[in-house]
Amino acid sequence: MKDMFGSPGSVSGLMLRIGQCLCAAASIGWMVSASGFSSYTAFWYVVCVKICVIRIQDFV
Repeated sequence: MKDMFGSPGSVSGLMLRIGQCLCAAASIGWMVSASGFSSYTAFWYVVCVKICVIRIQDFV
């Protein structure tokens, strides 16, 4: 069976996941830098949950 581009366990798959992580970090950074960000409760909730999930994964 031929390996597909981006399949799990391949270098291309790792590069795609790293790119996905960088794009997610950039979008969160862009939202946080906006004026009045904390007044948008839904966005604030999503960012706080994401930060908590990242912190929990670091300890596991």
